[in-house]
Amino acid sequence: MSATKTRPKTAPPAEFRKAVLDRFSRKLDKYLPEEGPLRPWKLAQIEAALSRDMDEIARDVIESRIEVDPTRVPDEKPVCPKCGKPVRSVEWDRSAHRITIFGKVHYRRAHAPCHACGVAFSPSGHCVRLRQGLL
Repeated sequence: MSATKTRPKTAPPAEFRKAVLDRFSRKLDKYLPEEGPLRPWKLAQIEAALSRDMDEIARDVIESRIEVDPTRVPDEKPVCPKCGKPVRSVEWDRSAHRITIFGKVHYRRAHAPCHACGVAFSPSGHCVRLRQGLL
């Protein structure tokens, strides 16, 4: 993902929900197809495949939830949390990631350097915290 100086709009949750449901439905078809024969899997094969798919679905849900969160897009004119001076420019679409119990989760966030004191921060203050110990 490339970074941009243009302030993004928050995406409507319904679009992300539909996309996640579509991907989940395709995965479910491996295990419980609506029609046709079942795969000739042993229980251990089902468990291994299902574990991978569940992690992927969980990451998909987390990434989508972060993307639609309106607090991800900060105020128009953020100020430095250290010195209180306004920042000159904000990179609105910086890619970032966190390692979760489900694997690596990718998301976008705002990033701003303070030219007055040199600190760099996310002006939204948006920290990806889902629960204690997850990230």
